[in-house]
Amino acid sequence: MKRLTSILLCLCLSALAWADNIEITATQTSLGCTLDVGLLAEHDYTGFQMDLTIDGAYSLSSSALDPAYDSFSFITQQLSSGNIRLLAYSDGTSHFASGTSPLLSLNLSGEGEAVFKLKNIRFTKSDGAEVIMPNVTANFTILPPPTFTLTFLVDGEIFSSSQLSEGDPVEVPNVPEREGYTFSWQSEIPATMPAEDLEISGTYSVNSYNLTFLIDGEVFSSSLVPYGSEITPPDAPEKPGLTFTGWDYVPATMPAHDVEVTGSYSIAEGVDSIKSQNANAGIHWYSASGLRLPASPTQRGIYIKNSKKVLKLK
Repeated sequence: MKRLTSILLCLCLSALAWADNIEITATQTSLGCTLDVGLLAEHDYTGFQMDLTIDGAYSLSSSALDPAYDSFSFITQQLSSGNIRLLAYSDGTSHFASGTSPLLSLNLSGEGEAVFKLKNIRFTKSDGAEVIMPNVTANFTILPPPTFTLTFLVDGEIFSSSQLSEGDPVEVPNVPEREGYTFSWQSEIPATMPAEDLEISGTYSVNSYNLTFLIDGEVFSSSLVPYGSEITPPDAPEKPGLTFTGWDYVPATMPAHDVEVTGSYSIAEGVDSIKSQNANAGIHWYSASGLRLPASPTQRGIYIKNSKKVLKLK
């Protein structure tokens, strides 16, 4: 019988090579190429043996019978480098189908040109007779799988971009931390790259923290304040016979943590008598109890400056 040689281009569309009733279909995959070996003519084959060789940059990554042939046993033997014997057989009552599904699938990996050969092809019929078929040769020029763009955006700006093939694992980049903010991706991230460009967006959102003002150990006011917001202390309530001496340290803007601020009062002794004293010739300072000070105060507290009550800070 006549030997047939075909050239197959494994790119997007399938291509065919056949010799008598053996058909080979080539289909590009993300890793290289899948070759499906099928039978065209009607038959009663219950087993086969064939030797496979691949010349070139490609290698056989896996081989298996079509899932339809669960009742068959399948064996792969490594005869020598690049030379593999494939065997399949049943109990004698099951037959290979013809023209409906692949008989055998072979996955090739690599990149470049390769020559695929099936030789020493022998099929066994149900009566034990053996059918010898001609060798089949197929020359492949398989292009690299297409790549797609994976882009990660942070607040609308490109953070990273890469080229991946379909099925490649998607690695999520590490986004730097920002004080007072929480980062999150806004869309689901697949485990592997699809057969299309992919854009993933993420954003920083500002955190809020508790701001609490205490008076006499009790909560006077409490609120959630966004990080970086300006802080304005509340007005403290008046208390008879007491003067509010102020809040302890109040940050100008909200830090990246909870804040507690405590207010305090002092007894306003001698304040009324000091109000009648007014030194027009200069500036005079008095303590809250009415004692005139020799110089301007340097410590925090309540003082009288030319008849006006003030809060003196360091």
